[in-house]
Amino acid sequence: MRDFVSDVKAGLYHEQATTHPTLFIVADDLDLNRVRQLPLGYRATLEPMAREIQRARRVQLDGYRRSGARVQVIALPGASHYLFVDQSSDVAKHMVTFLAQARR
Repeated sequence: MRDFVSDVKAGLYHEQATTHPTLFIVADDLDLNRVRQLPLGYRATLEPMAREIQRARRVQLDGYRRSGARVQVIALPGASHYLFVDQSSDVAKHMVTFLAQARR
């Protein structure tokens, strides 16, 4: 786990380069909420890693947002990693809107 956290802190885990146009549909970070539901021993071990991943994800998404006008980042509230199943209608709506804009 220490190696993973070190990689995240060193910027090796979350890439920020992208081509244009790009649509990112991401789940808001629920890892920390899940970790807080674990027994105290597990939580004490995993919470620092979950916090660092959350911080690194914010940095990554901010980097994507700054990379150009044709990059769109949409974070779906309450979505998990399975956001395409959890919120499929929202995902489809954002994709159709993005694709319609790309034709202009």
